[in-house]
Amino acid sequence: MPYHQIVFGVALVLCLVVLAVVAAWRQFRLLREVASDQSEEGRYLRGRARRRVVCSVLMFLLAALLGGALLFLEERAQRLADEIDEAERLAAEVGADVDVLNDPVNKRFAKVYGYYYLGLLLVLFALISVAGWDYWVVRRHGLEQFRRLQEERRAAIDHHRARLRSE
Repeated sequence: MPYHQIVFGVALVLCLVVLAVVAAWRQFRLLREVASDQSEEGRYLRGRARRRVVCSVLMFLLAALLGGALLFLEERAQRLADEIDEAERLAAEVGADVDVLNDPVNKRFAKVYGYYYLGLLLVLFALISVAGWDYWVVRRHGLEQFRRLQEERRAAIDHHRARLRSE
């Protein structure tokens, strides 16, 4: 496996692990702070923290899957790809049809590789879905708070206007 691919893979895994740990730590700290707050804001903050902890767990799982692929699958997959390229080159020269995936070991590895990355993509999809859900809830809460503040401001202005008119 090329050196730059290893460096990039390790850097990506480390970044995901650090982000997951830092985000989870901050959210657990927030959960401790608002544990006894039974107000609407406290419930909102607890829900947000739980969603973000789920994202952190999924991010850590994604990092583990990427690390596992880097350690256990990529070298064998590269050898298989090289064998397929060599077989295609020989087939073009000789004119015969050679299929490397007819070997049961290679076929089994190709299935494992495909299912492994399918699982990795499903974890990535779950991470993006939970993050999108969190974004939507935070946006909706922000808009509700903005509307509430506008109404309070209008009420204060109307009250002040009525007081000025009465004087």
